[in-house]
Formats: sequence, structure tokens, C-alpha cells
Amino acid sequence: MSNLSKLSSRLMKYRHQLGVALIVAIFIGAVYACWSMVRSINLSQLHAALIAVPPQWIVGAVLAAVGSYVMLLGYEWSATRYAGVSVPSRALVMAGVCASAVGNAIGLSMLSGGAVRYRLYFPHGIEPADVARMSAFVSLALGCALPPLAAVAALIHVDAAAQALHLSRSWVIGIGIAVLVGYLLLVGILATRRSAHCPTPFTRQFHLWHWRFRLPNMVLSALQLLITLLDVICASAVLYLLIPGDIPFTTFMMVYLLALATGVLSHIPGGFGVFEMIILSAFKGSVGEAPLLAAILLYRAIYVLLPLVLACLALLCCELVRLRRHRRTS
Repeated sequence: MSNLSKLSSRLMKYRHQLGVALIVAIFIGAVYACWSMVRSINLSQLHAALIAVPPQWIVGAVLAAVGSYVMLLGYEWSATRYAGVSVPSRALVMAGVCASAVGNAIGLSMLSGGAVRYRLYFPHGIEPADVARMSAFVSLALGCALPPLAAVAALIHVDAAAQALHLSRSWVIGIGIAVLVGYLLLVGILATRRSAHCPTPFTRQFHLWHWRFRLPNMVLSALQLLITLLDVICASAVLYLLIPGDIPFTTFMMVYLLALATGVLSHIPGGFGVFEMIILSAFKGSVGEAPLLAAILLYRAIYVLLPLVLACLALLCCELVRLRRHRRTS
């Protein structure tokens, strides 16, 4: 066996450990980069920046967060169409909001959000396999839609993207075009590999080498892409409304898309550290370190922490009601 083959076999043997080590290294590097950008800020400056945020901006950010979570219910609706199941509207709203809130905060949304969905959908007769399909759809929908959206946004605002990523214009243009071409090639390959079989009205069966899998059809894919775009607009507005200054919203949303896509692709829970690093790098010069850090902290509190607390309270109430009914019938 050649040295290259031995190296390849060792890498495959320890691929999981290497993947975890890479994620940890990215996380440490991102946190260190964030710390290097904000270490000059003291607590009094941060406190002053926090109390300087007008109440109406906070109210607007909360409303934008509500809009984003309404769009996340669109993910849940699409997931039920993908899995070919029907659930009551009340259960869909409860599962969609709670699973999204838990997944956004903890990360590993396919597992954490999937556990919440299973607990809430099980009483309605939804099979574990269908819950797994729904969780996979919701988790992959954002990750698959963000790269092309970020690429289009970066090509529209090349200079801002280059500044945010610390890359030259040519690199930004090259990467953006490569991402879009890659997606077009993938769509072309899948178009030649689809079969006539439709597992559900909104899916098609595909085969690639010895793998067979189902994917959403063009109607569901286009609808989910629109839902993702509206979700990103609302989510970016949460942070945008908390940042002082007059940054153009289209430019800000482009940087937000890049930060969100990088955070998702890093596989770090919530993109913590990576997301902040890109936002700080892009706007600290025009906004100021303390106001920008205050806006990011408020964003995390409004968009991540508050929904997590409300979701936990809702799940607790649901369990108490279920326990009470069980005691009455026993």
C-alpha cells in the first residue's frame, strides 16, 4: 500500500474526530478574532451603548423577529408537504416555533429540533421516519438556500463583500460565480437523474449511482427559496434596526447573508463567533465597536435567547397539560 493510500485510510478512520477538531479550531479562531476587535471596550462603554439604544428600535427589532419566526412556520409547512403528512394547524405552529427556537440556540437543529418535533407530533400519529424527513428538510433548506443567495448578494455588492471577508474583488467575484455555476451544474445533473416516481405530490425520486433519494419538486423548491429569502430579510432587520447610523439596508443584508451562511457552514451551534466576527469586521469602522457590540448582544437576546425561553415555557406547559390528562384517564 502506498503512503498516499495509508494516509487516506487513516483520514477516513478518524474523519469524525478530525471534523470535530476542525469545528473547535474554527470556533476558537473566530472567538479570538472577535475578542481582538472588541478588547478595547470596557464595561462602562458597553453599558452606555446598550442604554443608548432607543426603545422604539428594540420594539421594531422584536416585531422583525416575530416576522422571521412566522416565516419559519413556512419551513414547517414545506416540511409537511415534503414528508407527505398532515398535522393540525395548532401542532404545526407549536412544533415549528419551538423546534426553530431550540435549534437556533443549541445548534444541531436536525437532532435538537427533531427531538422537539417528535415529542409534539407523536400524539398526532406522525411516524418517526416522517419526523426525521421533516427535520432534515428544515435543517437543509436554510443551508442549501443561503450559499446562492449570499453569492448573488456578494456579486451585487462586490466592494462591501470584499471588505467584510477581507478578500480582493477578483476573489469575491470568482467565488460568487463558482457557487452559482456549481448550483446550476447540480440542478442539471439532478434533472437527468430523476425518475417518474413521485413519493408525494410535492417530491420527486432521484437516483445517483447506487443512491436513491427524494427531493422537493420545482414548485416546492421555488416556494421554499422565497420563504427563506423573506426569513432572511426579517432576521437581518432585527440586527439592522439595533445598529445606529445610516448603512444601506441592501448592503447590510448582503453582509448578514455572508455572516449567516458562513456560520451555518461552520457547523458551530448558532454560528456563534463566526457570525459576530464577520459583522464586526464589516461595520466596526463605520458604526463603532461599542454600539456594534451592543447591537449584536441585543440581537442575540431578542432573536435567540427570548424565543428559547418562550419555547421552553411553552413545552413545559404542554407537558403539564399532557400529564394532567394522563392522570384523569388513569
